[in-house]
Amino acid sequence: MELNTFIEVQGFGDFDVKYTDCVMVCSDKMDKNEILKEFYEIQDITSNTGLDYRKLNDITQDFICFLELKGFKKLETQSVYFCD
Repeated sequence: MELNTFIEVQGFGDFDVKYTDCVMVCSDKMDKNEILKEFYEIQDITSNTGLDYRKLNDITQDFICFLELKGFKKLETQSVYFCD
């Protein structure tokens, strides 16, 4: 399967540390800005900034569902980390 579009969906965790929720992939070539524009219209928001912090998790999960409806799938990865 050829993958042409990758979108890293990020969120904020404890202490406002940004983390990657998932990476969504699609075989079709898509414009991220067009995808966001359509999502903003559906969510009745104007951008991805200045949002109510209490709604951020719901909006993020809604965006992942929206991407799945557009044909995206979550990229499954295997983690490796080195530590002391």
